[in-house]
Amino acid sequence: MGFNSKSEDSKLSDRGIDAELDSITSLVEILTGAPISLIFKVEKGSVLINSCQGIEVKDILDPLSLAEFIGDKPNEVLLVPDARKDPKLAKNPLVSSFPGIVFYIGVPLMTLDGHFWGMLCAIDHIPRELNEKTINGLNILAGQVTQLLELKKSQKDHEVTKEHLEIETSRLNNILEATHVGTYDWDMVKKEVSLNEEYLAMVGYTLSDLYPFTMDTWYELLHPEDRNISDRVLAACFNKEIEFFSVEYRLLHKDGHEVWINDRGKVTKWSEDGKPMRMSGTHTDITKRRNNEIQFQTVSDNIPGVVYRYKRFPDGGDIFELVSNGAIRLWGFTADEVIENSSLVGERCHQDDVQALMESIDKSATELSYWMREYRYNHPDGTIRWHRGAGSPHKLEDGCVVWDAVILDVTKRKQAEEELEKTLISLQNRIKEQDCIYKISNLNFSWLQIVDLLQSAVNILPSAWSNPEKTFVKINFRNKEYFSSEYKASPFSLKAKYLVHDSEPLVLEVNLPEKLSSLDGEGKQNYETRLINSLVYHLGTRLDQLCSQEALRVSNGKINSLIESIPGVFWESKPKSGKVSYISPQVKEILGYSVEEWQQDPDFWQEHIYKADKEYVLQLISDKSLSNNEFTVEYRFLDRKGDLIWISDLIKVVKGEEDEVMYKGLMVDITKRKAAEIALKENEKRFKALIENGRDAIAIFDTNGVQTYVSSTITKVLGYTEEEAYNLKLSESVHPEDLEMALDKFKRALASEGVPIEGNVTRSKHKDGSWRWMESTITNFLNDPNIGGIVDNFRDITEKVKLNDQLAQSEKRFKSLVQEGSDLTAIINEEGIYTYVSPNYPQILGYEEKDLVGEVAGKYFHPENLAKINSEFFEIASSHRIKSSPYKFRKKNGTWCWLLSVITNMLEDPAVGGFVVNSVEITDLIKAQEN
Repeated sequence: MGFNSKSEDSKLSDRGIDAELDSITSLVEILTGAPISLIFKVEKGSVLINSCQGIEVKDILDPLSLAEFIGDKPNEVLLVPDARKDPKLAKNPLVSSFPGIVFYIGVPLMTLDGHFWGMLCAIDHIPRELNEKTINGLNILAGQVTQLLELKKSQKDHEVTKEHLEIETSRLNNILEATHVGTYDWDMVKKEVSLNEEYLAMVGYTLSDLYPFTMDTWYELLHPEDRNISDRVLAACFNKEIEFFSVEYRLLHKDGHEVWINDRGKVTKWSEDGKPMRMSGTHTDITKRRNNEIQFQTVSDNIPGVVYRYKRFPDGGDIFELVSNGAIRLWGFTADEVIENSSLVGERCHQDDVQALMESIDKSATELSYWMREYRYNHPDGTIRWHRGAGSPHKLEDGCVVWDAVILDVTKRKQAEEELEKTLISLQNRIKEQDCIYKISNLNFSWLQIVDLLQSAVNILPSAWSNPEKTFVKINFRNKEYFSSEYKASPFSLKAKYLVHDSEPLVLEVNLPEKLSSLDGEGKQNYETRLINSLVYHLGTRLDQLCSQEALRVSNGKINSLIESIPGVFWESKPKSGKVSYISPQVKEILGYSVEEWQQDPDFWQEHIYKADKEYVLQLISDKSLSNNEFTVEYRFLDRKGDLIWISDLIKVVKGEEDEVMYKGLMVDITKRKAAEIALKENEKRFKALIENGRDAIAIFDTNGVQTYVSSTITKVLGYTEEEAYNLKLSESVHPEDLEMALDKFKRALASEGVPIEGNVTRSKHKDGSWRWMESTITNFLNDPNIGGIVDNFRDITEKVKLNDQLAQSEKRFKSLVQEGSDLTAIINEEGIYTYVSPNYPQILGYEEKDLVGEVAGKYFHPENLAKINSEFFEIASSHRIKSSPYKFRKKNGTWCWLLSVITNMLEDPAVGGFVVNSVEITDLIKAQEN
C-alpha cells in the first residue's frame, strides 16, 4: 500500500473547511451589517487572511497597522464604534486611507491551550453599535473558526504520519529483499499459501507461473526422496512435539537441477481444540553449502570440518576409528589425540546440548536412521562454536553401530540465522502493530458511540502482540472499563496512559503471557513498552479526532440552531417616505414576496397588514416612536398565498444626520408560537389531570397556614375526601411530637421564596386513625400570580421508614462485629490521613483512636515498605479492591509488627468517603517463614 503526500480526501476536506470559513464570514456580515468581514491569523509578524468578504484578497492589509486593532489584550473582544474618534487608532493608515476603517469589532481566536491565534473581525465605513446578543453570536462563530482551524492543522499532522508509515513499510520490505529470504504463510483453513517473489525465484518460477499456489503444488516441487523428511517434521509440529522446526531438503528447479533449501517455520495459529490453522516460515537457498559438503567428503582433509568414523559398542562404550586432519581446526585436538581418547570431544559439548545430542545419537543407533544434529562446542581457545554433525549408521554383525559422518563448523551461519530470525520477528511484530493501528483507525464510530468503539478496539488490540490468543487487554476511560474476549489478569502486565484532549485519561493495560517475545532483557522490555505506548497513542489520537469531530458537529448545530431560531427578516425604512431601503432575502422564504416588490412600492407593508390590525399597528408605531428607542409590536400579515402570518416586529428608532429618523427592524414569524400558546392552555388541562391522578398529594396554604387548595389524591394518601381535608387543622393532622418541626419548616419556606424546603420527615394522621410517615417538599410561590401560596408536595413513605429502621438494626449488629473482631479496620482519606480506626486498635497496636485520627498514615509504615505501599495505593485509584503486600507497622511501644491488608476504594460512598483498610497481624507467620 502506498501513500500520496496529500490524499484527495484531505484536499477535499481542506476545501470544505475553507468553504465553512467563508460561510462564517458571510454570516458575520449578516449579523453585524458591516460590509467587510475577515478571518486572519498572526504568524511571525505577518498576517494570513483565511477568509474575507467585501474586500479582495490581493488587497493585503499592512500587518503592523492591523496589529494595532488587536489591542493590548488580544484575548478580549475589541469593539471600536468609530475609529476616527479613538486616540490610538485615528492616525492608523487603515483608518486614514484604504480601506477607511470607521467601525471595527475583533473577536479573538484562541487555541485549545489558550494561545492567541488570530481574529474574526467586521469592518464598516460608518459608525456602528452592536448589542450583547450579536456580540455573543460573534463569540460563538469565533469558537467555530478555532475548531475548523484546529481540524485543518490535525489533518496536516495526519498526512505526515502517513508519510512516515510509508517509509517504514518500504524499509522493512528492503530488509526482506536484501537477505534473499523466501517467506510463506500457509492458511490451512482456506487451503491457501501466500509467498513472496524470492520464494519461487529460488527454483526459477514467478508467482504468476504457479498461481494459485497450493500444498499440492509444493509437493510437486519437492524432491521425491525428501518427502518423508518434510512429512515427519510437519507431523511433529502438528502434534506439538516441537514448537519450531528447521529442516533441509531438495526442491526441483524449473531447469531440472536440484536446489537445497533450509526450511524454518512454526505453527502461528491454533484452533480452540488444538488443531493447526496457520503456519509461517522462511526458505533459504543452501545449495552451495550442500554441494560443498559433498565435496568435503571427497577431499575431507582440506575442508574446515572433520570426516570421521564413529563406533559405538553394545555396552555403550565408543571410539573414533578414523578422523581427518581437520580435527585440529574444528575441535582443537589432533586426529591422533581424538582417536586415542574420544572423551576429549564429548566432554566439551555444551552442557545445555548434551542430553539432546546423546538422544539423537541413541535414536539413530536404534532406528539406524540418518543422524544429523547441531550443537554447541566449547573450543579449547575459549570460544563457543556451533557444530553440525551428520552421518548414516550401519550395524555390524557383533552388534556395534558405526557412523561414517562429518562435522562442520556452522557458527557463522547460526549467527546469521539468529540475526535473520530476530529481523523476521521484528518485521512480523511491526506488521502486526501496523495492521492493528490500521483497524483501529478505520473503526466507523462516532463520538456518541464511544462505548462501542472502545469495546471493538479492546478486542482488536491483542492482535498487535506476538501471542494474541494469550494476550488480554483492558481499557479504562471515563470511569468505565472495557475487557477483551475471555479476559484474564496476568502478573506480566504493562500500562500506558494518554490524555484525550489533554484532560481525560485513557488507560491501556495489557496482560501478557510469561514468554512473549524472542527478544531478551532490555531489548524485550523496550519493545513491549514502545508497542503499548504506540497503541495507546494511536487509540488516543483516534478519540481526539472523534472528539474534535463531535465538537465540530455540535458547533455546527449551534450555528444552524442560531440561524434557524431567527426565522426573521431584517429591514430598514425612512418614515417620511415610507420606502423600505433594505430588507433581507429571508423575506422571500417567510412571506413569499421578493425584495424588489418591497422596495418598489412605498405602501407595500401597510397594504399587506391584516385589515383588523392595521389601525392599531400604525397608531402604536406612531406613539412609541416619540418616546421609545426600541419596542415590539405583534400583528397579522398577508403572505403571497393569502394566508395570515403572525409577525413579531422588533423596531428600533435610530436618529441619523440632522436628526433624521430611521426605523430598523426584525420581523419574526411567530405563527407557531401563537399556536403554541393555544396548545399551552390545553397542556395546563392535561397537567391538572396528571396532578389529580398521581400518587403524591399536593396542598396549597396561605401565609396563615389555611389550606386554599387540596388535590384529589389526598384520598389515596390519607383517606380523607377533599372537603374533609379542607377542614383539617395542622394541630390535628400532624403528630404532636412532630408539630414543632412542621411549623419550623413552614416558617423557613416563608423566608425562602422559590427555594424548595426538604427534609424533616413527619407523621400525619390517616383517616383510619393510624399515623403515617410523610416526606414533603414545601416551596414558597406566594409571589407567583398563577399559584399565590405555599405549595406542600407530600407522599407516604411509611414502608420506607420501616425498612430504614431494619437497616439501622443491621448496622448496629455490624458495628458490634467490627468492635469485637480480631481484624483491624481503618478509613484513610485521599490525603492519606486516618479518619477512623476500630476500637480494637489499642489491644493489638496500642494506639487509642485519638492517637491516630487526623494523623498521616505513612508515618507509621516502615521506610522499607513505604514506596511499595504508595504504589499499591495508586493502583486502587483504578480498581475497586486490592490486597496489599505484607508490610511493617510501628506499634505505640516503638516495636514493629507485620500487617497484611485488603484495601477497598469507597471514596464515592458518602457514608465512608475514603479507603477502607482491613488488616490482620501476621508477625508470627512472617517469623515462622523466616525460620
